[in-house]
Amino acid sequence: MEEIYVDPELITLLEKVKHIDDPWRQDLAVASIITKVFDDNHVTAPVIVGGLVVATYTQGLYKSRDIDLIAVNTEFPYRVMEHLGYAKIDSKDCFHPELKSIVEFPSGRYSGSYDRVLDYEIEETGLVVHVQGMEDIILDRIEAYAASSDQRSLEWALKMMGVLYDELDWTYCHTEASKRHILRDFENIQHSIKRYKDDYMKMIDKVNEQRKTRKLNNIITKKTD
Repeated sequence: MEEIYVDPELITLLEKVKHIDDPWRQDLAVASIITKVFDDNHVTAPVIVGGLVVATYTQGLYKSRDIDLIAVNTEFPYRVMEHLGYAKIDSKDCFHPELKSIVEFPSGRYSGSYDRVLDYEIEETGLVVHVQGMEDIILDRIEAYAASSDQRSLEWALKMMGVLYDELDWTYCHTEASKRHILRDFENIQHSIKRYKDDYMKMIDKVNEQRKTRKLNNIITKKTD
């Protein structure tokens, strides 16, 4: 079994990450360190999906403590986590007792478009994470709602669609929604946005203020390279 290289500076950086007070920022920092280990070992870097993506696009307004990463389907991710002080607690999840952090590597393929994955530099570490595209996370949330009537998925699909309305590629959204057989749900949610315009404008103001404070103006800039 090939040895995994972990730069000692990353271990030192992880110690500093333990002192980040904001759980959302701490999770992103952890994800950036994991991504760097993958890069250093010339393994395809993971993509952040799930709740942490919602938290990222809403600047921490959505609360989630799970870090979901789509990665290579081998033992490599779990060996990386062991080097970083995590223990594997079941078939997919790893837990760090000091950070109280759970990292999950969901099975299956990435459901979105890699062309829409965003590269996002984390201020606290200076490292980069790869974040599921905004259209794809909204589609995932609507798909979850369509499958199970999950109201929390509906709520955050609405909020993200409202906050990111002017940034979304609507042609892509409609095409993918049709492929996923959720076009009617998607269009109903899209039409409902107008009824809550004032609420979304308030959320946009709050998100913009947080982005200005944390210098995160690149959070919804699409990868161009």
